[in-house]
Amino acid sequence: MATVVRVFYSTYAILLEIAYRVWKVRHKCGFSIGDMAFLMNTPLSFLKKIENPTLNVPPSSLKTNAGEYQLPPKQKIAYYNLDQIDFIRGIFTDEPLEVLVPSAPLPNDRIDVEVVCQKSTGTRKITINLKDEQGKPELLYDFDKSTITKTGPRLLSDQDKLRELISARLSGSFFSKPQMAVEIFRDIYFKDKILCKPVALEKALGFFTSKRKGIRLKKTKPKNGHTVFVREEVV
Repeated sequence: MATVVRVFYSTYAILLEIAYRVWKVRHKCGFSIGDMAFLMNTPLSFLKKIENPTLNVPPSSLKTNAGEYQLPPKQKIAYYNLDQIDFIRGIFTDEPLEVLVPSAPLPNDRIDVEVVCQKSTGTRKITINLKDEQGKPELLYDFDKSTITKTGPRLLSDQDKLRELISARLSGSFFSKPQMAVEIFRDIYFKDKILCKPVALEKALGFFTSKRKGIRLKKTKPKNGHTVFVREEVV
């Protein structure tokens, strides 16, 4: 049996437009939301809230309100910021900015929306409706991945090949300075013409960070910085 959750709130139209555009490009490239979280060094739960705004509401609040909830005006909602958009362009190998951010003004600046999340066994459907002057919903965005045609190349997941690619960089000078996950991903793409499955790349990197002796990778996160990987030798 399907369950339906409805969340109402006011927001800036451009923030939803960017979230929808990123979602479309993500699916065209065959990336999961976990792939994005790894390359962006961002919590998976945060990105899920961007694509499904109903997750910004505590489950207990939805339960006590029969599946409907009006977000308070001052409640913070998860959205992509400018730094994250720059990261995303790097992930999608320098997509033109206008693919992710509208170049022309949208019809409305601030809008009232209704987010509907329909869940049934193994499936979830997210739609965002614009509320008109009479309060009636009008479909604005439909997060239905079945409507998206994958256009990107096949993603490499083979662990042996990924370890080989990382090992070659570990033997050279690439890891002599700290490298973020997205920098490793891009270096493999531009130098080897291979597009890695990001979560598979994460697993392959984990093989080198877990080594206890010899040349390995050290995974570290400077304060207020991004997680990086750097070469070290353990005797």
